[in-house]
Amino acid sequence: MTKGKFLWLAGVAVVVFALSSCVAQVAPEGWLYLGKRNVNFRNDRDTIIVSGNVRPLSQLMVLARNYPVTVYDVRVFFANGTSFDAVNRQNLYPGGDRLYIDLPGGQRTVREVMFRYSRLPGKHKSAIVELYGR
Repeated sequence: MTKGKFLWLAGVAVVVFALSSCVAQVAPEGWLYLGKRNVNFRNDRDTIIVSGNVRPLSQLMVLARNYPVTVYDVRVFFANGTSFDAVNRQNLYPGGDRLYIDLPGGQRTVREVMFRYSRLPGKHKSAIVELYGR
């Protein structure tokens, strides 16, 4: 392979990689994307504010990207001022595991969701937790 061809292929690879990191978030079929947070530390607590005109929901789904995480607690706050604690200690591995949370009382308008979670031991980069609803 000539040096020119190698440099051209390397340039194409860089462009493809750069564009792949700019792809818009696509929700799994039937689910509405609500937000995401980076899990940077061994023990972390974050809140996803559900903004915009989100329709009432009956179920939430949580999944991990990049690295596995352990979800300890999930507290869901509703627009009417009430909240729901879903105490689920569950390991989520990217590409397969999902945490499903059935909301009490049928369809509810979710205002925010608070998580307490951590990365699994031995992982040094940040994981991403994504939240979906339907």
